[in-house]
Amino acid sequence: METQDTKHIRSGNRFYDNLRLSAYLVILILPVGLRASTSSLYSLRLLAPVDTPIAESIKNQIRNHKEVLYYPNSVVRCYQQNGYRLLWVAPDTVRTQATEAMQMLDCALQYGLAYDDYHPGGLLADKLHYLRVHFGQTGNNQKSRFDILLTDALLYMINNMHYGKLNPDFPSHYLDTTATNSFNAPQLLMSALRSKEFKRTLETAQPLSGAYQDLKHQLQLLIGPYPNGCYQKPKGEILKVVINMERLRWITPEKDNYIQVNIPSYSLKFYRAGVLDEFKVIVGKPSTPTPTLQSKLDYFITCPEWKVPSKMFVEELLPQAIKNIQYLEENQYVIYDPQGNYVAPTMARLLEIQQHPQSFYARQSVGCDNVLGLLVFRFSNVYDIYLHDTPFRELFRQTERDLGDQCIRVEHPEQLAALILENDQSSNKVSALQQAITSYRKKQFNLRQPIPLQITYLTCEVKDGRLINYTDIYAMDQNLGMALYHINEVLSRK
Repeated sequence: METQDTKHIRSGNRFYDNLRLSAYLVILILPVGLRASTSSLYSLRLLAPVDTPIAESIKNQIRNHKEVLYYPNSVVRCYQQNGYRLLWVAPDTVRTQATEAMQMLDCALQYGLAYDDYHPGGLLADKLHYLRVHFGQTGNNQKSRFDILLTDALLYMINNMHYGKLNPDFPSHYLDTTATNSFNAPQLLMSALRSKEFKRTLETAQPLSGAYQDLKHQLQLLIGPYPNGCYQKPKGEILKVVINMERLRWITPEKDNYIQVNIPSYSLKFYRAGVLDEFKVIVGKPSTPTPTLQSKLDYFITCPEWKVPSKMFVEELLPQAIKNIQYLEENQYVIYDPQGNYVAPTMARLLEIQQHPQSFYARQSVGCDNVLGLLVFRFSNVYDIYLHDTPFRELFRQTERDLGDQCIRVEHPEQLAALILENDQSSNKVSALQQAITSYRKKQFNLRQPIPLQITYLTCEVKDGRLINYTDIYAMDQNLGMALYHINEVLSRK
């Protein structure tokens, strides 16, 4: 039985159907070159005004599906901008970007993302086709439900492309409730709907860094030959690539003049004005892993260790060490011979030193490593770690250098310090740096412009067009792969 309400809604729908038909006939008599742009404009402006039942249906569907939506507040912002009109579902005579949007979600793997994350059960091509063909006969709730799910899926994909799915600093609930100055997913989506380049506009959400773009290109080469490559679960080399694409999304990109320490490759890269300088590093053991972080290198100090006075070394420190062999390590003392070489504190060696103690000396360090060497580079971080020199230079000849505590030891730190001063427009201070090191004098060098520092954990990268894999020294790839794609595949650590 029909009520006055249903009669009113149906007559209203007939009115808008007639309005749509009239608009469509106008489009047909336009020159061909104007039809596409006009039909796109029509799809955004003629679906339903704000005070229609479809608007109420959209609002109700958002409220009713709040627990299902990844970004309910962001979805609301999109429809507020559009006057609560349908964004995707329209008669099949009207061109919309719905099909292109669905294709992007279907092929999420080409962006290193997972198809299963984007409401796959509710967003089916057959369903969209039915809603378009039977637009006038389909209930508002069905159209609205599909529409908001597609909006939410795209917002989730956009944020995943930009921030990553598991970014510890930008979880979904934070992005949905907090306005960020740097990136706005609802704004980008609405901009894409107004653009003639829908897909290309959305793809601008991805990081612009060369490392990310190289891995994305490598991914496309790897999945290209496979049929149904869009839908397969990533595995093997493909999984390794997409895991590291995710990690790169967590990093704030720097244009130039920055330092990157990558733990698995045991390398420090100093990018400055188009020039790259690379240094070997020693990182933490799996039992004392070096953390990933982003900070700024503010200053460095020459000769940071305290040299023990000769009298104190002979009368106090050496007897204590002979009495308790662990005393030196527990108090972060290190003994050196006259040539500045490290002396291993065995009992036999300590007794030998006791015969001629004036020929030896000791230093004491403060921090995560017993031996800081001639230089320490400081930057703000909650872990209280830093970059520093080491007297154990022979360790840099080893291929795998996860040998220390959390801090990072750098080969040729004097060269790095000089490059940092030159980059800071302080070349006149290089001679003071060299003098301080030669005379073993503690001196602090503050930078005019702190240098962005990234400590990353990337187990693969592209070099000269080739994919290079690194040992997963902290066994982190498998857990991240499981969290991203629900895959419990044991990846090779090599």
